Amino acid sequence: MSESAQYWLQTGLRALAQENYTHAAQCLEKSLFERQGKPWNRCSFAEQAIFFERSCTVPDALPLHKLHHDLAQLDYLLSTQKLPLPVFAQVQANLERVIQSLAERFPKCALTELLMLSPQEQDLLRPFWGRLLYFESAPPFEGPFFSEYLDSERISWSYQHNQPGFAFADQILSLPLLETLRSFMLSSTIWHDYQRGGYVGAYLPNGFCTPLLLQLAQELRKTFPKILGPYPLSLMWGYKYDSQHPGVGIHADSGGQVNVNFWLTPDEANLEPERGGLIVYDVMAPDDWDPRKYNLEDIVQGPCKAYTVPYQYNRALFFNSGLFHASDQFKFQPGYLQRRLNLTMLFGIRNKSAEEQKLLHWVSV
Repeated sequence: MSESAQYWLQTGLRALAQENYTHAAQCLEKSLFERQGKPWNRCSFAEQAIFFERSCTVPDALPLHKLHHDLAQLDYLLSTQKLPLPVFAQVQANLERVIQSLAERFPKCALTELLMLSPQEQDLLRPFWGRLLYFESAPPFEGPFFSEYLDSERISWSYQHNQPGFAFADQILSLPLLETLRSFMLSSTIWHDYQRGGYVGAYLPNGFCTPLLLQLAQELRKTFPKILGPYPLSLMWGYKYDSQHPGVGIHADSGGQVNVNFWLTPDEANLEPERGGLIVYDVMAPDDWDPRKYNLEDIVQGPCKAYTVPYQYNRALFFNSGLFHASDQFKFQPGYLQRRLNLTMLFGIRNKSAEEQKLLHWVSV
């Protein structure tokens, strides 16, 4: 990372800690563009002329599910004319060739398995791999954030009476806001984190940060003061899942205080309506939580309860971040627009007083 990119990243994180969200979004975007290149839709004509001259670092190994996602997203951007086909047809062809080559060389591999790339395959990916091809700005939102049916007092009461903190809200966001969030997550090519659970991820320092998302965090704190009031935003991320993979295993986001988890794919995509959501265990991660020191299966198979919350479009879960939780088994329809979309916001720092929360430092999860 260049000194300039590092400067803008650190400045943005300090602004975030001070709740200066407008400045934070501006600084984090500058850092992102310096690290991953300015996206096509933000480039001048002169910058577009040399867009593919930047050499990119390609990893030694990749899973097929990541490549399938990137090709499906590019197909979507081309079909919606957000990116021009004459310019990006070669990118599309190169992704198809690499996928075909890996499938031929590793005919029995799982989609989530890391596969070693040949030098030829790396060369096909080098002009664009890890680049920010398209970035949807998602500016501040002017309409209502929440549904007229939202009963914030009931949700807050439920959270406080289900200790150490658990509740969920249905039909929470307004439909215009939902569509804006979905468009940002479907369109922006920020999904550079890939996991063996068959999903790709994007995090706040690396593109999952817009004025709209930060504004939503502020509105949540105003609407749910009894749950989130003392706790500033500490991290947020998005996950996009393949149609039927295990998802995220048992874990705890133990650096934070409250986890707010939104589901953003319409219910028609979910082939098993009673499944596909989240399993929350009534077991808190120890203060010195480190997954390398504990056997997770032993922890959750002891004398504890597991609460399964089925997937539902526009449902949000509020729970104490220290609680162990995991994705429930899910089966969604194939297709890019049917992928399970998950937005998570983490608020506060675990086991800190109200005054210490104001001195927020960056949370690692």
